Amino acid sequence: MRLNIVANPERNMKYRPLDAFKYRPFDALKYRPFDALKYRPFDAFAPPSALAIIYSPLPQHLPCVDDRARTPPQRPRPLTRRRAPMLDRRTLLKTALKAVLKATSGAALLAALSAGLPLSNAFAQVNLDQLVAAAKAEGEVVFYLAPTEPIAKALVDAFTARYGIKTSFLRLSTTPLLQRFSAEADSNNTGADVLWLSGSAEQNGTFGNDAVKRGWIEPVARAGLPVLQGGRFPARLLKENSAVAEFGMWIIGYNTSRIKPNEVPRTWKELLDPRFANQVIISDPLISDAYLPFWGLLFESYGEDFFARLRALKPRVMSSAVPATQALAAGEATLVIPTVHALISSLKAKGAPIEALTPDVTTSTESEVFLVARSRAKHPNAGRLLVNFMLSEDGSKAINAVSGGVESVYNTRALPAGYKSPRMNIDPPTLKRLLGL
Repeated sequence: MRLNIVANPERNMKYRPLDAFKYRPFDALKYRPFDALKYRPFDAFAPPSALAIIYSPLPQHLPCVDDRARTPPQRPRPLTRRRAPMLDRRTLLKTALKAVLKATSGAALLAALSAGLPLSNAFAQVNLDQLVAAAKAEGEVVFYLAPTEPIAKALVDAFTARYGIKTSFLRLSTTPLLQRFSAEADSNNTGADVLWLSGSAEQNGTFGNDAVKRGWIEPVARAGLPVLQGGRFPARLLKENSAVAEFGMWIIGYNTSRIKPNEVPRTWKELLDPRFANQVIISDPLISDAYLPFWGLLFESYGEDFFARLRALKPRVMSSAVPATQALAAGEATLVIPTVHALISSLKAKGAPIEALTPDVTTSTESEVFLVARSRAKHPNAGRLLVNFMLSEDGSKAINAVSGGVESVYNTRALPAGYKSPRMNIDPPTLKRLLGL
């Protein structure tokens, strides 16, 4: 931009304060070399009072001390400013979401939010409503299970009462169940929508990883189940491919007509009393891997001496806990180990003279539920709804009320002090040798 230098002291006086017109002292120039000055134009040596530096185009007003003095005084700014109330992030999101939903088809979600549900629970409720509609359209669900039949019936009754969907099941021990499902999956003719397995975490984990790779099952955590969206399901019970639905505690069963209450053994070691010779029934541990964690825990806790003394009692071996508990109810023995609450309670309800006792040191089946892949299941939405119900508080209470170990997976305070989660800590050949089978 070009500078116009005009020697007009009067004009300059109009816009510049007086103290700006003082002459520069002479000594500011006397030490400058001559050759640095000889080529400069004359106006470079003019005093500041003779110069007015004006930019082109020339502004209409140049601020100066006099102008500021003539400016009307402004109202002083208040020390405090009144602000609108601040909204927290959750309230802001809910308010914005409601505004969007009014202009869209989110009436169900808007109703859930208006009912006071948290945002995550509101989304879960909408997803559940959609899942229920899709499941009812399919009209049926089928599940295979290894836990006892009374538990299966309790689940069927509770689920049917809630949703009115026809529900059927097939009950097998864990090993035959997996063999049947694998054969069906290989032939692309899967009969189950849901699998419910007992056994150790290692066994279930191995099956789950292999089944996911083959495309047979869908990881529960990634199935978009509404019950998992609220964040209330216990994180430690959500496995890589499955979820724990029930605690089938291993306990001592006894016949009340053959033993007095004060004579009942309270621990596994008290069961080794010689007076119980020929009065004990044990379930064959080699029929299913579900028994291995129980016997492995006894081996870890009491060593080989425990098994030597148990062999001395000459126990009777039966194929599984089901016929063993039935024989106990018929008076064929005084004690049975191990058994589960579901078997004891179902036979007791029919009038059998049997009771159960849970020692402080024990484990359980911690049965896990698996979802058959949607591309394989005949009723994929009904299967997802069934698993969603099993993992809900109401469904968990219905299941575990029969199991008798805990109130639900949401409340495990009733677990014994020495409870250990099931793990594969003994192999079948070693156990066969210890029991003398």
